[in-house]
Formats: sequence, structure tokens, C-alpha cells
Amino acid sequence: VRRTCPNTVFLIVGRNDGVQPQLEALAEELSIRDKVIFTGERDDIPEMLSVLDVQVSSSVLEGLSNAILEGMAAGKPIVATQVAGNPELVVHEETGLLVPPGNPNALAAAIIRLLQDRVLRERLGKAGKQRVAMLFRMESMISQTETCYQTLVAETQRARCHPEGPLFV
Repeated sequence: VRRTCPNTVFLIVGRNDGVQPQLEALAEELSIRDKVIFTGERDDIPEMLSVLDVQVSSSVLEGLSNAILEGMAAGKPIVATQVAGNPELVVHEETGLLVPPGNPNALAAAIIRLLQDRVLRERLGKAGKQRVAMLFRMESMISQTETCYQTLVAETQRARCHPEGPLFV
């Protein structure tokens, strides 16, 4: 990324969890330590997001990422690995770019693509913000969860009435 876009500065935001010394050593080895800022855990995420041009999630394991949802809600284009819940949040080429996990070349290519194309960044960011507003609002999530529970309860009650006993899937 730095060879193609030399003005890039990387922010690594979040808990250290013991990996920061290794990441700092790697940044030093790659001669980019002066362009990597380790912020640690923050409680001012909206302010942190406001300075980003692209948000990246390079996880190899992920559930449903709050960080991705927060970035999308802030209108940031997302580059994320295609693991677990990420494709549920990020629609490839619509709200962000998905790349295979463990593939640094694909990750770098996606980041470079967005850094070099302001129009694409803005389009994906806007679409991501709309997607979060439509599908992941708190009221909507509560309603969907309630519907899920009501369906499960109704199915369980029907199964109890089945002459052969409950049927579990």
C-alpha cells in the first residue's frame, strides 16, 4: 500500500491483547513505523472514524463485527475479509470490498483501489450508511429478534402437539 500510495498513514485502533509489540516490530522491519499509529483502546470512536478514508478489518475470525457496523454507519467504505458475519454486513462492490482471509496481496489491492478512487470511496460509504440505517437500526434488530423468538416458540408449541413427539431440526 505504501509503495503505491506513499502518503498513507495507518491507524490501528483497539485493545492491545498482547500483539502490539509484534506489530510494532513488523512495522519497523517494513520501514513504515513512522506511518503506523497505535491508538490503543478508545472511547471516542466517532472521532477516530471521522479521520479515516477507508476502514479495514483484516480478521481471520469474526462474528458480527460492531467495528464494521460503526464504520458503515459513519459512511466509511469498508475493506473486510470474507469471514463469518462480514459478508452479512458488507455487500461486495456495493458497500465495501471483501477479500479472502489470510491474503495480504488481495487486502492491499482492495485498499489501494479505494485510496485511488475517491468517487468509489464515496459511493460505497454512502451505500454502507444506508444499509446500516435500513437493516441494522436498534429498533429493527429488536423487532427481528422478537420475530425470531416468536417463531421458535410457535414451532416448539406445534411440535409438542405432534403425535410422535417434538421434532427438532
